[in-house]
Amino acid sequence: MVILTLILPGLLAVVSNVFADGFPGDTDNSFAVEINEKLYPLRTSKTAFPLWSGVVTDASTSSSYRYVELDNEGAVVTSETFLRSLENAEASATLNEFFDRKTTITRLPTIKQVYKDIRPKSSPAFDDSQISTVHLTVDEADLDDMLGHPLEKRKLAAGFKFINANKVYSVDKVKLKVSGQFSRNYDKVSIGIEFNTAKGETFFNRPAIKLRAERTDPSVIREKLYTDILNSVGVSSIQGSYVRVYAN
Repeated sequence: MVILTLILPGLLAVVSNVFADGFPGDTDNSFAVEINEKLYPLRTSKTAFPLWSGVVTDASTSSSYRYVELDNEGAVVTSETFLRSLENAEASATLNEFFDRKTTITRLPTIKQVYKDIRPKSSPAFDDSQISTVHLTVDEADLDDMLGHPLEKRKLAAGFKFINANKVYSVDKVKLKVSGQFSRNYDKVSIGIEFNTAKGETFFNRPAIKLRAERTDPSVIREKLYTDILNSVGVSSIQGSYVRVYAN
């Protein structure tokens, strides 16, 4: 896991509120949304981060916009090179969007359903039309130590936040662990996340999830394709979707 900068998914309410989430390139930097060549600052808090929010009062649903990063004096240091617009002219808010990624949702070709789909119901956790974001807040030294000693069976407490185009789901405390058997010897390991079911906390009704490293699959598509084929022929299978993962 690597802490990356310039990450700005955002939720923009064009007439009233603006929301965005991101990791500034410098601790003193912040974000803004640019509409009609005017900047509207976005703000965050310790509990909301990486969600940022602001207010826009003089824009319409037809206004184009872009996200920018500001330095501590309010000057633009990074700007999206394209303009965004609401897909639905009647909408009062955009989807949660990722900085410098023009496409938020795209419909991929599906495998033909040959036999009855036996999955209980669709879940926002496994939406193939988008790449969601998982943000973990964890002691950096402890995380480095756990990843540096993958054969040791230990668990770390961490804050958890899941962001997709339409949802933000947060849990104050989950348990992280290195997951797998032989794969623990790889230089890139999978991470298991356990939720406190005793407190009624789950991930969309699932008590645990795994962030798979896919270390032996350079294409990062083999397991997902295999799962989709099993679903198409009505065979019980694990489910999965792609996510971006950031720690701290």
